[in-house]
Amino acid sequence: NPGSADIVLTAGSGNGDFNALASALQPETAYFFRAFATNAIGTGLGAVQSFATSPAPTAPAVLTLSATSIEQGAAQLQGEVVNDGGSPVTARGFYLSTDGSPDANDPTFSAGSGTGPFSATAGNLTAGTTYQFRAFATNAQGTSTGNIQSFTTLPIPSPDPIAPINGTTVGCC
Repeated sequence: NPGSADIVLTAGSGNGDFNALASALQPETAYFFRAFATNAIGTGLGAVQSFATSPAPTAPAVLTLSATSIEQGAAQLQGEVVNDGGSPVTARGFYLSTDGSPDANDPTFSAGSGTGPFSATAGNLTAGTTYQFRAFATNAQGTSTGNIQSFTTLPIPSPDPIAPINGTTVGCC
């Protein structure tokens, strides 16, 4: 129940509507307030009102999904920003490595901004190689990464053997 011992925000003097800005409020907190007006006769109090502040923004939540369209030298990487953390997602994409722990020091494939599903094509890959990747998303509060996924690019096919000569198959190259 707000009273004179609580924080008082003043909003000037005179007749009519008035408002005041409450600042430095804590996130996820319920606050109670009421208006008052004072004149030569005394102080009149309005009804008690309440509001709650929103949660503090956090880094976004992002998932790494399976790679698709895997070829000898490329793969389609898939991810999804499932929550923006209360602040717009300004960058998202993938880190790619062959050492088992992809991070910001590895090649990065950007995939725009915002929430929802996203993808990027990782190209110039080596055939028959296992890669690890993880999705990332960035907002004003920081960068989050998803779980690590892996895929193996398709190998270069073995050359066809040369046609048999006298019943013997001869290798090539």
